[in-house]
Order: sequence, then C-alpha cells, then structure tokens
Amino acid sequence: MRPLQRGALLLAGAVATGIGGAYLTEQKIEQHLTAAEAALQGDYEKRQVLVAAGDLAPGERVGNDTIAVRAVPATYLHSGAYSSNQWSSVAGSEISGPMRAGETLLPAHIRRNDERRLAARLHSGERAITLPVSSSSSVTELIEPMDSVDLMLTLRDGDTPMTIPLLAEVTILAIGNRLAGVPDDGFGQRSQHITVAVNPLSAARLTHALTLGDIHLALRAPGDAQTPPAFLIDESSIIGDSAENPVGNEIEVIIGGTL
Repeated sequence: MRPLQRGALLLAGAVATGIGGAYLTEQKIEQHLTAAEAALQGDYEKRQVLVAAGDLAPGERVGNDTIAVRAVPATYLHSGAYSSNQWSSVAGSEISGPMRAGETLLPAHIRRNDERRLAARLHSGERAITLPVSSSSSVTELIEPMDSVDLMLTLRDGDTPMTIPLLAEVTILAIGNRLAGVPDDGFGQRSQHITVAVNPLSAARLTHALTLGDIHLALRAPGDAQTPPAFLIDESSIIGDSAENPVGNEIEVIIGGTL
C-alpha cells in the first residue's frame, strides 16, 4: 500500500473515532442531564397548601381574605402543613399567633375552640351520624342547625317503591361543616349532608337504611312534639281512594332516636 493511501486510511479512521467518541460523550451527557432533571423534579415536586395571604394577627379567622393557596416544593414543607383539600376542617378557625405573609398554615397556628368540636355537643350515650339527604327535597336549602325534623325512608323495592317513617323529632347538629352558634364567616356552604345525634341502635338503623333507599326530611315547627302516625305510602295510596294508608303497629316509629 502506498504511503499516501495509508495516510488517508489513518486519517479516516481517526475522524471516525473522533465522531464516535463525540457521539458517545454527548449521549453520556444527555443521560446525566436527564437523571439530574428527574432528581430535581422529585426534590421540588409541588403541593397545593394553605398559606397566609398577608400578615395576620392573633384572633383573625381563617377565610378567603386571610388565607391563600400556593404551590410549594414538597421538600421544604412541614409535615403538618394543611393541604388545600383540608380547607373545610380549618375554615372559620381563629389564628393563635402572628403569621407572616406566605407562611404555611400549620396546626400550631389554629386556636383550639371547643365550640367547633362536634363531640363537645353530644350528650352521654349519643352518637353523631352524618346522612346524605335526597337533593329532591327543597327544604334542605332552608333548614338550619338545631332545627327539628322527621326522617322518612323511600325504599327501593323493585318496581314498587314505598315511603315509611324512619325517625321523628330529630335535632340537626350540623349541616355540612356548619355548627349552630359558630360564625362561619361566609364559609358555610349549603350541603346535602346533615349530622344528627341519636342513640347507637338508631345510628345502626340509619346506616342500614342508607343501603335500602333514600332519606328525606320534613321540617318541624319549633316546639312541635306531636308523634306522627305510622304510615306506608306507595303507588296505590297515591292514586287510590285515599292518600293515607295507616298500618297501625306494623311500622315502628322511633321518637328522637330514643330506645
């Protein structure tokens, strides 16, 4: 082989080696950058948490004008930081100490207030149970905590649904997260859930009733202690000779959830 040809081959080999080395180096750098970016994303993954919208003084309440939602890197978050989906549990609470604007809201910032504790409103032997109420009843838009209601159950019994009394003269403790006598500062939202206090047996009956049908409520007048008659309403009682179908003692009516 002539010297000129040998030199050309060596030069081509060197160029190829250089190109291959550059490509491998670039791939290695790309892999390193990808791994570093993934690590950074893991370290700086953000969570939506509650923070002070401005400087807050003790006694101010958690509300739309005092608290904001911010995305904060999880690495720098306190383990007790309130997430945005915990808003209902702190809305309306008092701030226990000064907070600076942007400071993350923590349990230590919330002043304990027994007025907001549902358990503090229960008497010995009572159980609080939360019930979804049928949205078809417009009275749910008008009731307030401490109102008295009768609960009725519409059973889904194949093609022949029927309505029967469930509990009478039941006091509503809360509607959604609203408690009687506690300022909601505009955070109380109309809810299709009510919380009532009953004895353990009635709580079990209500729990089972939810598997059988829909619960409706009828608002009582203040001071009304009359016992409603036992009844069973079905299609025949609506379109038949009478809109009432008394059934005597066949249906047990529990007054106020007492045994």
